[in-house]
Amino acid sequence: MKAVRTYSFDALVNLIGQSVLFFIGAFVWTNVASIVLWALCAAGFALFLSVMERGAELRRGADFRNYLLFSVLPVNIIALVVSGITGIIEYNIWANHNPVIYVYTPLYPVGIAVGTVWITLSFAALTRLTRKEA
Repeated sequence: MKAVRTYSFDALVNLIGQSVLFFIGAFVWTNVASIVLWALCAAGFALFLSVMERGAELRRGADFRNYLLFSVLPVNIIALVVSGITGIIEYNIWANHNPVIYVYTPLYPVGIAVGTVWITLSFAALTRLTRKEA
């Protein structure tokens, strides 16, 4: 039961963190410097997830595969679904030539998709690289 609570809590933290990161990303994808800064923030968030996974492993006996399966991937699947839905909405706005003045970057669905894949791969790489096994 402890492991279920741990996976659920970490998935909630992951969902909130990625939501904030992607919300900020919708407004900063305007030049190369902001994209690089955003990618570094996403890598930092992946490092934070790796630290959370290590803590869950040490204190609650969580397994990396189960952590990835129950805390990381469901949130990333949700992010990819949101990316697809918002991508369809943005395409329909663009295809219908609706006069919309964008305050945000209209390509943010691509940023969400790329960002969630980047976070997942960074998390897996950082967790594997920092693992100290005898």
